[in-house]
Amino acid sequence: MTLPSSFDRNSRGFSSILGKSFLACSFLAVTTFTLPDALALQGGGGTRTAPPGLGAGGGAATGGKVGPGTLEVPLGDIEVPMPSNLGEFVGDFDAAVRLGKALFWDIQAGSDGQTACASCHFHAGSDNRIKGQLSPGRDGGYSLMHSGAGGANYTTEALDYPFHQLANPSDAGSDVIQSVDDVMGTAGVMKRLFQNIVLGESEDEGEVQISSTFSVGGVNVTQVTGRQAPTVINAVFNHRQFWDGRADFNFNGVSVWGDRDTGAQVLEMDSSGSLQWVQISIDHASLASQAVGPPLSGTEMAWAGRDFKQLGRKMLSLAPLADQMVDPEDMHLGSLSDSPHRGLISGTTYSDLIEAAFLDQWTAGAASVDGYTHMENNFSLYWGLAILCYETQLVSDQTPWDLFEAGDVNALNEQEKRGLSRFNSGGAACFGCHGGSEFAGGTWSNIVDPL
Repeated sequence: MTLPSSFDRNSRGFSSILGKSFLACSFLAVTTFTLPDALALQGGGGTRTAPPGLGAGGGAATGGKVGPGTLEVPLGDIEVPMPSNLGEFVGDFDAAVRLGKALFWDIQAGSDGQTACASCHFHAGSDNRIKGQLSPGRDGGYSLMHSGAGGANYTTEALDYPFHQLANPSDAGSDVIQSVDDVMGTAGVMKRLFQNIVLGESEDEGEVQISSTFSVGGVNVTQVTGRQAPTVINAVFNHRQFWDGRADFNFNGVSVWGDRDTGAQVLEMDSSGSLQWVQISIDHASLASQAVGPPLSGTEMAWAGRDFKQLGRKMLSLAPLADQMVDPEDMHLGSLSDSPHRGLISGTTYSDLIEAAFLDQWTAGAASVDGYTHMENNFSLYWGLAILCYETQLVSDQTPWDLFEAGDVNALNEQEKRGLSRFNSGGAACFGCHGGSEFAGGTWSNIVDPL
């Protein structure tokens, strides 16, 4: 496949679709989502070349100008961290981005056939839903909110916030009006035990398990995580992922645990065509480690007990994004859109997308191992790395702050300039934890010696 030598952010960047829907996706109904203004890669962004080892390729990858310790420069001048050995697995970076975007947004991935990664990361990369988002706090039970109601499937109201309310917000010693230990989490799937997949069907077979927590009148409602989904925008800069950092910076091709999971193996085809189990370690890949967690979570996306081989078998039997509209102007999947019909061009398969993105030794084996094909066995590898490649595109490096730091003194209004000054002042000291162009501390540019 012929690829451009670099990704020109000015000719085919996010700015080409600013204000237009970039992928129609939903979890209960077909909905069109629009691209946030801050993701519009406008003029002045320059070019970011493909990762080393990929030869000609596209997509925002390495090539930034500034290294560790840099403060207050536009985010576009910060190098986007990429795995140094990505080229040992991915042969076509653009194709990997397309595959990753399809997997990220495809609601067929959920055991209920209605839940994608994007179900929890569709609004500025995070989750702004207000119904059915409460998770019990440390006491294990629900509390009454300020409205007088609460619990499973509750819709929060403005007067419920903040959960810890003082009579005088300016006086920490004033009377406490309300203090609720419930958590605003992220809704996932209803509680079931996984039984099997059904080839050609998006919903898995599962045995209903009535939840004592996430049910109303003896009827299950969606379970809720104990933490809300963080944004995927700019997550590529994070050294580790998840709020607790458990998604390791090295990806083992299978699980979130990186090199700590000594049993993680994938199948590689040797020169004779034989398949061998091998251990791999892909650096700078916490996004890939993170990506393989939720699809098997019995709360987030799966009936409890499903594994990646089973997920792979299901997805390989389905047409990509079959239940969703894909905008023909989408910068990654638009050329494959079957608009005005749902899904991608008739005949497009996940096998096609995987073969286009990955090198043959990770995809092309003819033998079955443990009852699964080469692709089914390695589906976690494709899922993690492809979504990593897609999420390298989600960099908000044309915000008003970026333009201001690049020299446009009018990019911020006077009130915003005063806020920036306060943010960086010794009094507020916000910058102590949110320094640098990423406004974060746990990023690759701030961590010299990874733990």
